[in-house]
Amino acid sequence: MPTWMLVLVVFIVAVVFGLLVGIAVARGRGAPRASAAEAATVAPVRKALPPPENPAALNNLALLYKKQGNLEAAEPLLKRALEIKEKNFDPGHPSLAAGLKNYASVLKGLGREEEAAAYERRATTLPPARRTAAE
Repeated sequence: MPTWMLVLVVFIVAVVFGLLVGIAVARGRGAPRASAAEAATVAPVRKALPPPENPAALNNLALLYKKQGNLEAAEPLLKRALEIKEKNFDPGHPSLAAGLKNYASVLKGLGREEEAAAYERRATTLPPARRTAAE
């Protein structure tokens, strides 16, 4: 059986299972619901945050916020990711240039054009990326 067919079958089974669970819950046969008193005693769910020293995770979360239009939430995450990259990466690292451009883009969106232009200039004046040993 081709892989695409197997994926399609698994998808169809998952959709059907989801529909059956939805019907069972609608008929009252699903999991029992907690009372108001029980619900009040349940600890609140903590938001998952990226590891503080992982610039890729910070950058990805920031770009998600940016895509959602939440530039105020994206700006500090991109700034922290950029600080980590500047501290740990070579000046010619491609991720550093991308971080500078991403941060400049968010600053522009926030109306901070002069500050954004400075970061864009820095991105274009970085040294070229290091060559690998294979070249």
